Amino acid sequence: MVIRKVILNFNFLYQDDMDGIADDNVSVLTFINNFFDGLGVQSVNVDIDKVDSILRSMRLDFPHKDGLENASPFKKAANFICYFVAEKPVITTIPSEILGQEFLEIKKEPTNAIVALEVAIEALHGAEIYREDGQCTLSKKIKLSNHSYIDIADALCNITPNTHFRLVSVLLEQMAYKSNPDCQYQ
Repeated sequence: MVIRKVILNFNFLYQDDMDGIADDNVSVLTFINNFFDGLGVQSVNVDIDKVDSILRSMRLDFPHKDGLENASPFKKAANFICYFVAEKPVITTIPSEILGQEFLEIKKEPTNAIVALEVAIEALHGAEIYREDGQCTLSKKIKLSNHSYIDIADALCNITPNTHFRLVSVLLEQMAYKSNPDCQYQ
């Protein structure tokens, strides 16, 4: 599968206030459009009301003990993935000839899981990690083998915000640290 690179600042998912949700909507919808365009799919159907709902809901009652403001980028990205996959806002499916045979074996339709994973990977690239011993930037993009990518997309197809947030957060953290070992905690 060919994925187009779209550069995003991590904060595109979590603007500082609820008014920033309009900007987040534009960023997420632009990402989705560019992603599908990069795959050669000329038009994509997205439920924009669901995208708006995702961006609002993922801020409310954020599942981190110290709240959204103090959460790591991994927790923020995980929360986005969980809400996005649960709501399934992308109606257009990635054509099977683009996905390839391995993805066809996934029992659930993987498009929303793939899009959410791609958003998280792009958003984490360049994210800053604040540790007691200083700040570290995830300067290297997460890289996955095809086999891992397929298995992760498959696993993400069935997630929900209430039950999978922590697991997805740890998964993203470990994937990022594999590419950026200097950023992981001792």
